Amino acid sequence: MFNWRPVYDIEMRTKLLELENRRLAELESRMDALLLNTDSSSQTPPATGSN
Repeated sequence: MFNWRPVYDIEMRTKLLELENRRLAELESRMDALLLNTDSSSQTPPATGSN
């Protein structure tokens, strides 16, 4: 007799989604840090004097 639980597939998919969400959150955090670093190191363009 097989020891198959219908919930097993759902549990596995949930774990995979949680891992994927963690990975995406880490990537998003890295991107935010890079963008913040780029913004703070970039120079502001000179004023054009047009009013």
